[in-house]
Order: sequence, then structure tokens, then C-alpha cells
Amino acid sequence: FSVNKLDVQLATNYIRAAVVTEERELSDIYAKAIYLAVYKKEAPVNLNFVEKSVENAEMSSVWYRLYPQARFVHILRNPYSNLVAMRKYGAHNGNGSYPRLQNALQAMHNSYYWLYRNQMEISDYQVIRYDDLTSNVKQTMTGLSEKIGLSFSEILTTPTIFGEQWAGNSTSGKSFSGVSNKNLDAWKKEITPLEIDLVNSFFSHVLDDFGFERMEPSGSIFKPGKKEKPGIWFYNRLLKYYL
Repeated sequence: FSVNKLDVQLATNYIRAAVVTEERELSDIYAKAIYLAVYKKEAPVNLNFVEKSVENAEMSSVWYRLYPQARFVHILRNPYSNLVAMRKYGAHNGNGSYPRLQNALQAMHNSYYWLYRNQMEISDYQVIRYDDLTSNVKQTMTGLSEKIGLSFSEILTTPTIFGEQWAGNSTSGKSFSGVSNKNLDAWKKEITPLEIDLVNSFFSHVLDDFGFERMEPSGSIFKPGKKEKPGIWFYNRLLKYYL
């Protein structure tokens, strides 16, 4: 995404010339250096910076200590849909074969751990369901803007990268011209009985606490997934008991 968009040398020179006396200044300088690298000018004093890396969930308490006035927003995807997307991503990287589900389940467990912990440690920790965002983007973003103290702008309803419209990164391989709920329920046709059973076994609390409709397997969990090799099949069926 950033090819030919950043003047790395400009950012490097800015960082090396900076004098740092306290911890917070490190991230201040880094953010300002990135802005300088993109726009070739220094950032305005009253500009709000947004950082959206997924790993921020694990570092939220640190950011909160450095920036007590910061606002935190957690986008929560339906656990069933999340597992299907991660499985498809794993299959894509594995030449189309059905992958082991252990890494996906552990990643989801880690994400939910920090979701609950951050809600306890950070005041006004905003949780938005992905389903609500894609189905009612303007209403959701209007409400979010009000809660975190930002003036609403129509640009908040349009995905962008470096100020240009972004076509998305769906695992379906399709591009979109804006926020779309076209594939929101597509996972329901692709999820396997095993995946439903695993979500119900490990993440039923997430389903209940955030209002996701609970599903029940419509077939046997022992039915192999598409291109699921025998060894992988055996491994995945043991996860419920030995994850």
C-alpha cells in the first residue's frame, strides 16, 4: 500500500534530528515523521492521529498510560465469520488445502482475551460489531464520532488509503467501491459443522455477550472439509479436547 507513497529519507532525517527526553516523545516523533514522509510538510498541531494495527489491542493499556486522552475503538467480527475467513486465508497460503485450525483458534482466543481485559482497564473502550458497521455505516460512524468527541464527516463512511478510495482486502478476492455488506452472510454457506462446533465450544461467551446469533451444526463434525487431508482431518478433530 505504501509503495512510492513515503519519503523514507525525510522521515529518517526527522527522527535522527529529534531530541527525546521522555517516553511519549518517541511515538510523537514517529507519528509526525510518518506525516512528514507522506505530505512533505509538518503535521498541524491540532491533528488527530489514528493507528489501526491489530496488535494495538495488546498494547492498549500502554497507549492509555502515554495518552490518557486517547480514544480506543475495537471492531468485533462475528466469531463464526472470523473463523471461516481465517481458515480461507490459511487455505490460500496452503495451495488451497484445508488448513489446521489451531492457529486461527488461538489467535481468536488471544483477541477476545484483550477485548475483555481492555474493557475492564480502559474507560469508554468502544466496541463496534463489524456487522453493524457494514450494514449501517453512516449511523454507526455518526454514533462513534459523538462518543469519541470527533466532528462527523462523510469521509468517515468511505474506506481510504493515503486519502484515496480503497477497494478492500476481502478473502473472496472481490473489490468494492465502498463499504459493502454484500458478502456479510456469505460465510453461512461456507462454514463447516466442525467450525460451528469449535466456536460454540470455545467462544460461546462472546456470542452471548455481544448478541451474535448462536448456530448449531447441521451435519456431522466428522465430515471432512473441502480438500482436508486425512492427517489434518484427524488433527482438527482433536482440537476440541487438546487445544
